[in-house]
Amino acid sequence: LLPEYVRLKQAGDIQGVFNVWHRSVRQTAVILFPLVAFMFVFAEPFVVLMFSSKYADSDLIFQVYILALLPRMTWFGFVLIGLGHKRDSAYGAVLSLILNLGLSFAFIYAFGILGPALGTVVSESLVAGYYLVRIRSVTGIGWSAIFPWLALFRLGLASGLALAPSV
Repeated sequence: LLPEYVRLKQAGDIQGVFNVWHRSVRQTAVILFPLVAFMFVFAEPFVVLMFSSKYADSDLIFQVYILALLPRMTWFGFVLIGLGHKRDSAYGAVLSLILNLGLSFAFIYAFGILGPALGTVVSESLVAGYYLVRIRSVTGIGWSAIFPWLALFRLGLASGLALAPSV
């Protein structure tokens, strides 16, 4: 994707960068959302299958970590790099490390063994927010057009509804 972003940016086609990025996010979400929903619903049998019944109680931790995949479905930094803002991407990586470490340790005290999983989900979500704010600032594109929100909402809803009878 990065070479395509750079090519489109050099041609002055910022909207083209977003079109390519949004398409890649939607294509990833078509696979990722149903997988996350399935693994979330069937976490306990999956954990038992993979690691034995001794680990059955760790299904909640597994479910929380599964949610951390959602903000990672795309690497926002590629868009910033493609638009010529490499430092913002590097700042995001440093922010991710600091937030994940800090929140994971802080959450251990508040939530026990579930803390690092929650810290990872929260930090990844905050870093995704940072990247979106920077992308919006760099491009001036509005919140409704910056990310394929509606398409992701529909995919998430369809994934959840498809598994609802299993719950």
